[in-house]
Amino acid sequence: MRFKLICFSLFLPLAALAQSTQPQPMQNQDAVRQQMFERRKAAEIASHQERIKILQIADACVRSANTPDAFKACEETERNSRKNFREQEHAKKEQMKLQLSQLREQR
Repeated sequence: MRFKLICFSLFLPLAALAQSTQPQPMQNQDAVRQQMFERRKAAEIASHQERIKILQIADACVRSANTPDAFKACEETERNSRKNFREQEHAKKEQMKLQLSQLREQR
């Protein structure tokens, strides 16, 4: 019971503070959310296309490989392409997270 009273006394002022802040108009929030959705969607479509391209290049390379060494080279090239792609995608996602957090701070 004491624990509940302590928690209640700690969180009650925070709840009052949260209610006293003025939120942005809902239309502006919806516009920001829609904009971020469109950006994430476009990034995901581009990601799909790049992965398809990597697979198509690897497929063509494997099909044309006539020796085990040529096949191995195809596999290594594909592996390196995937690794580079993942690194680039990670950097893009981190940038988008940063932009999203900045938009949230502006609210």
